[in-house]
Amino acid sequence: MRIHDLRRTLGSWMGAVGATTAIIGKILAHKSIEATRVYERIDIDPVREFITLANEAILNVAYGENREGME
Repeated sequence: MRIHDLRRTLGSWMGAVGATTAIIGKILAHKSIEATRVYERIDIDPVREFITLANEAILNVAYGENREGME
């Protein structure tokens, strides 16, 4: 993991929760608005949904239906 990865994660989550492009650009110290526009298109909800589904599938394979107390 690099610092740049953390910056992109922060920018992505800021965009997902509704921060404006100008605010994200200021926080990330971008010199141009074009560098920040990528964060306008990020939608975290579908990502979260598929991560949850994948996690459930992994746990079902690992522990079967006997997952009491794991959720």
